[in-house]
Amino acid sequence: MPSKIFSMELSGLDGCLVEIEVDARCAMPSIAIVGLPDAAVQEARERVQSAVKNSDFPFPRGRVVINLAPADLKKAGPRHDLAIALGVIAHSGIVPEHHFHNTIFLGELSLEGQVRPITGVLASVEHAKKRGFKKIMVPKENASEAALIPGIQIWPVGDLREAVLYLSDAISAIPPEPPPIEHKVINAIDMCLIKGQFQAKRALEIAAAGGHNILIL
Repeated sequence: MPSKIFSMELSGLDGCLVEIEVDARCAMPSIAIVGLPDAAVQEARERVQSAVKNSDFPFPRGRVVINLAPADLKKAGPRHDLAIALGVIAHSGIVPEHHFHNTIFLGELSLEGQVRPITGVLASVEHAKKRGFKKIMVPKENASEAALIPGIQIWPVGDLREAVLYLSDAISAIPPEPPPIEHKVINAIDMCLIKGQFQAKRALEIAAAGGHNILIL
């Protein structure tokens, strides 16, 4: 049976759920990624295979097929590396899949199995929460950004081995703290300090009073 795991694709500022299926069958050893992947996603074949092996996990023998659904949604970038690798490991029966149905997995992998930061984490976490997911696994560098969205558990991971330990319930996640809010000091500016430009200053006053937009050339 194929293993199934969830990731998140971004379309502008909107998140789109991606279901990743991993299956293997007896054939000449090869890896195929289908489901409208771009070049960066296609290259995940090499990153994931090296990351899994260098993390001391077995890689399935034969032909490995990785399906990214829905097939008509373009998948871009390395954000699905972690989910693909965990799907491959789960297919070998190493980790239980009871966390998979309510967790989103995001992260780029190095050849050594390190989880690298990605872009668009805030929008991904927000959409995961809207879709009813309870947890999201993200790179440690993105954890404080992900923590800005309340009501969803954040799993920060530094490498593939740590991700497997979370899924095996061998360790528990420490909730990350959101980044501190910076209070910037804004010096008061009085337009009386500007010499001349009477029409421009009058236009600014009217725009400010009425809450209008203004463009000055």
